[in-house]
Amino acid sequence: MDVSTLFFGILPLLVFVVIDSFSGLRAGVVAAILFALGEAVYTLIVFQTIDNLTIGSTLLVLVFGVLSLKANNAIFLKLQPVVLGLILGVVLLVMQVLGTPLMVLMVEKYQYMVPEQYRAMVVNPVYLKMLARLSGVLGFGFLLHAALVAWSAFYTSKWWWIAFRGLGFYVMLMLCVAYVRFF
Repeated sequence: MDVSTLFFGILPLLVFVVIDSFSGLRAGVVAAILFALGEAVYTLIVFQTIDNLTIGSTLLVLVFGVLSLKANNAIFLKLQPVVLGLILGVVLLVMQVLGTPLMVLMVEKYQYMVPEQYRAMVVNPVYLKMLARLSGVLGFGFLLHAALVAWSAFYTSKWWWIAFRGLGFYVMLMLCVAYVRFF
């Protein structure tokens, strides 16, 4: 995993904001759709598989992008991360309640992608217990972030919206990790 994966999911929306600012809604939405498809292709080439999250995110950009084009209104594309966040938050919380924390399942499934020197850590019971707790906390974090992004989509500029969507997402992740680590 490299630093480029940190921008997955946000890159199409960032491109949308930049292109929309200079060339209009239609060009911005088309660029966002093309970048979302590009991310999916990149994932398929680099990882030789495409996960459900990438598929879902790409489909949501396509659907909400088309809705924005048809309505000639950016609000639909701005709501794409809200829907994705709501889905992820609910899935994390439901799986937590069912006793199968999603973060633990993901580590078990993708441990081959973890660098060799860290593989022993990801199967350590203490680490898995922390991940199980983080999974539930992230469920609430995703729901809170989705609400913040929805608010910003309706009540702030597109630049503030992308800041809440992008930077806000990473702040939410850090706060969730800090909560699990220190409380």
